[in-house]
Amino acid sequence: MGKRNAGTLGNYRGFNRDAKLMVGAGLINFLGFGLLGFSLVLYLKVLGYSSVVYGSLLLIMEVSNVITLLAGGVMADRLGRKRMLIISAILGTFGYGLFAFFDSMLAFVLAIVLLGVSSGFWGPEIGRAHV
Repeated sequence: MGKRNAGTLGNYRGFNRDAKLMVGAGLINFLGFGLLGFSLVLYLKVLGYSSVVYGSLLLIMEVSNVITLLAGGVMADRLGRKRMLIISAILGTFGYGLFAFFDSMLAFVLAIVLLGVSSGFWGPEIGRAHV
């Protein structure tokens, strides 16, 4: 009989505290974006918007994400990775909050831009953490 594998979570036992925090924050962040993918389309449908609106919002989010990725890397060099992750989390929280408390298209566009910027700030930091 061979040695038992500790499982997926067992692979993280040797990580230091900061690495575990990054993994946990990443799981929370990606869970939020994953839930947004299917819940937003249902939410917009209930409000009477078409799937074209959903696609347009996703396009706006991705464009704001790509634009912010470059700025996020430069800002991380100046402000530090930890601060940029905190800024990203705050922006994402405001974005999700707009979806929760408002149902106007202007609020949706602002929310999706905030989520795109949040993701753009998050991306370089997570990428640097893997290096």
